[in-house]
Amino acid sequence: MERLIAALSSSFPGESGTVIGPDAVLIVDDGGHGPVTPTRMQGRARVIGGLRELMAAGTTPTLASINGSHGITLARDGRVVGVITVQVGGGMLSTIWVVSNPEKLRHWNAG
Repeated sequence: MERLIAALSSSFPGESGTVIGPDAVLIVDDGGHGPVTPTRMQGRARVIGGLRELMAAGTTPTLASINGSHGITLARDGRVVGVITVQVGGGMLSTIWVVSNPEKLRHWNAG
């Protein structure tokens, strides 16, 4: 997760190939409110492109517990705008799930 945070924070330098598998899949649940189209993409280059779109200016990734597992929150202007969970295969990220649907993030921003 730390390597993914580093890649997200630096717009994916050349070393991102050691983090994201060549056949990785990115699945985004944005509820129709996000910048990523399509919401399912496959292949390292497309996954990196989709993740770059999610990292709008001022977005900060942070380690978090998401549904009892290690994950990442994406915050902007003090509000959580996305959560990321992953599946690892062969030492690389094989599936990345992102929830950026504002309806599903309400509890992250309550209070």
